[in-house]
Amino acid sequence: MEWGPHPIWLRVDPEEAVNAALALAKLELAHPVATADRRATPLFVTGAKTGITQEQLREDFKCRLALKFPTEAASGEVTLHSFRVYLACCLLELKRSTDEIKALLRWKSDKALRVYARLNAHAYANLLQGVGSVQVDSRRAQNLVVHIGTDQLAQRVVDGASALADAGRRADERDAEGADNADEEPAQEEGDLLL
Repeated sequence: MEWGPHPIWLRVDPEEAVNAALALAKLELAHPVATADRRATPLFVTGAKTGITQEQLREDFKCRLALKFPTEAASGEVTLHSFRVYLACCLLELKRSTDEIKALLRWKSDKALRVYARLNAHAYANLLQGVGSVQVDSRRAQNLVVHIGTDQLAQRVVDGASALADAGRRADERDAEGADNADEEPAQEEGDLLL
């Protein structure tokens, strides 16, 4: 129900080693379905034009796997689900975004993505390349080095704030006395601190 309204778009490309569009075209030629019957006929059918069950698909897959790769078939490492893992890994290698991978594989959660979309060995190794030449100087606040001059710097900031407050008070006093130039900065007085 989640993905039903969203069609899958496939391009015929004879240059691609894996091309679903060509495989589906071959299936259509092997088991043709009239246009009028298309909506009522499952995509994957047997010779009798009945839908292939998951169990039939599994059995057919095991037989084909055993013929081509006897070791993998015997070990049980390769399953129908392996194709989804394969596609997720390929898409990750091609730098597709996580949202794109989820949409193409019709996954709703990031959890499936974390489990199945794995970095290939050479991509992992490439990401680590150059790490030894990086100078790391980031720190957390609790690990910051306390410099000896910190107290003096803090005192200068406090003194500067005090000097600004005094200058403001003097401007207010001049304004209260009716001085015409109350908004002008007065000449620096003795004891004022410049930062």
